[in-house]
Amino acid sequence: MRQEMAPLTGGGPKKQASANSGRFLGPFPSPNVYGNADAWADPSENTQCLPQRLATKCLSLTQPAIIFLNACRRTASQRGDMQKGLQNRSLDRGISIMEALATHGSCSLADLHRHCGLPKSTIRRLLGTLMERRIVRRSVADQLYRINITLPSSTGKPVPPKLARLVDTAMPMVIELTEQVGWPSDLHVLDGERMIVADSTRPLSPFHLYRGKINSPINIFGSATGMACLMLWSDARIGALAKATHNDMTWGLARFKMDLEGYWYILGEARKRGYAARFTDYVGGTIFDDKLAAIAVAIVIDGKPEAALNLLWPREFQSHEKTARQHLAALQATATAIGQAMDGTSPTVLA
Repeated sequence: MRQEMAPLTGGGPKKQASANSGRFLGPFPSPNVYGNADAWADPSENTQCLPQRLATKCLSLTQPAIIFLNACRRTASQRGDMQKGLQNRSLDRGISIMEALATHGSCSLADLHRHCGLPKSTIRRLLGTLMERRIVRRSVADQLYRINITLPSSTGKPVPPKLARLVDTAMPMVIELTEQVGWPSDLHVLDGERMIVADSTRPLSPFHLYRGKINSPINIFGSATGMACLMLWSDARIGALAKATHNDMTWGLARFKMDLEGYWYILGEARKRGYAARFTDYVGGTIFDDKLAAIAVAIVIDGKPEAALNLLWPREFQSHEKTARQHLAALQATATAIGQAMDGTSPTVLA
């Protein structure tokens, strides 16, 4: 004879006044529920699913069933403990910093402390590791941290693939150039039909110039860096770009009230002298005129002009011809060294 056991929650099952009332009187089914087919034959229960029927019939458990359920409970508890044991606290914190940078964009240490709720000393150590692995970078221009990869929570456009490596490789050389000539430089990356400000040494220059905004887009036709890249493009590709941006007052030649025929002459002169100069009518990527002049040369990576480096100075101080006589050789040497460090080649092939 089977012996009925009390439920695990303690106490015996309550008795039911009406057999078909459907009230839930105990946490476990009676033994006859499993062995008696008539237990399911109640017409009033034909529309109930199996768990509902079990709940309606539950009274008590047999000893084997109790042992089985206790074993399941222990297994579930052990599985939860195992999952907790597999978690890595440092990795979780590092991902929190990456998600904060992807969501909020450029951040200072104080910003990350506010977003993540972590101690600043912890954030500083984790940032050191992330920067070592080139997942995060700290811009020279504004000393803010930026993420170099695209996460699902990222805002804005995806990060250009070569940006992180280019900035890490180029900026030490660009800083040396600024220390040598005094005037600051911007590092711009080609991104489709425009240039993107990757970093700048403006804060390191002894001359206080207007500080540009990192990651801001720049017109490719009017900027010195954009023209430096176009100098190495084929005429067909330049023509296609001009057609694609026709009448675009932000990114096209229409911004400068110029057609493609007029641009061919300016581009030809730039190719002859070996460097590009910013349009006089181009006031920079700002609403108001930044009153700066610039010359630039391309940075060739894998045989293609992927970026460009410029020199900046106040427009009224001197002409671009005089600046080129003084500093073009140093600018070209820096751009060439960056390209070689990025496994680039000599800028002789039209893209």
